[in-house]
Amino acid sequence: LVQADQFETLAGAPDHDARRNKLRRTIADARKVDPNMPEATLAEISLLPPSGYSDALSLAEKAVREGPALSDPLSIRSNLLRRVGRMGESIDDARRAAALSPLSPYPRNEYISALFYGGRFEAAKQELAKAEQLWPGTASLEDLRFRYHLRYGDPREALKIAQAEGMPDGMELFLRSRLNHDPADLNKLKTMINTRIKDLGADGLSFYIQSAGEFGWNEDLFQLLLNWPKASDLSALADIYFRPQMRGFRNDPRFIKVAARAGLVDYWQKSGKWPDFCHESGLPYDCKAEAAKLR
Repeated sequence: LVQADQFETLAGAPDHDARRNKLRRTIADARKVDPNMPEATLAEISLLPPSGYSDALSLAEKAVREGPALSDPLSIRSNLLRRVGRMGESIDDARRAAALSPLSPYPRNEYISALFYGGRFEAAKQELAKAEQLWPGTASLEDLRFRYHLRYGDPREALKIAQAEGMPDGMELFLRSRLNHDPADLNKLKTMINTRIKDLGADGLSFYIQSAGEFGWNEDLFQLLLNWPKASDLSALADIYFRPQMRGFRNDPRFIKVAARAGLVDYWQKSGKWPDFCHESGLPYDCKAEAAKLR
């Protein structure tokens, strides 16, 4: 079965059909052993398309009911809630998951991720310090430290980690740009991403979106996302839109058009569960009103 820390949709994978069929058979075998196995319910989420937010959350909620003492259903529901912008609820689920498995680093790491993606940086730093005392030097903790410093913490710390592990192409340029905001570096970074984005597909798009949020390339980002050929890529990357560095992007009413292409507006309207940012006092537009214009 799909493990909690390997949760992904199978849609778009190179061997998509073969993997789906194998997973279906594995789920069926698991159901013969236990018809209410929460792990089997969680595995079903991977069979859904990226825009299947409502169905995915329904399955995660079913798994939480089936395994109330397990941390994985809560951790996965936390991830799914982030994909639809329900950041506060995501943090609550991640906190409960960490409490259920205090000796396991995975739920604690997911809780810390939920905190910094939800913009609660002080709490994230405190939890990260606790995790470093409990599991010093573990690979999962080093990955977490890197992701935190890459986007939100000290870019110098991220540089140290990346250089020690072997830095991916373009990462040093991104971190140097975060440090100095040098126009020449920023132009090089944008040129590099634009050159490679079509070949890299969703991976390249993810890097572009987060870089655009960091450096304020919002006009370029709207042009890219509103004309991106595969709307399913926009759905697959939905959690990125609600991260702290994307506030300026969300504050533009055109974001609702991007959200509609990603299938998010349909989910918000049908479920009545609007994302947290729509309730922020400084938002210069009304989410529901902008969404209604798209009908």
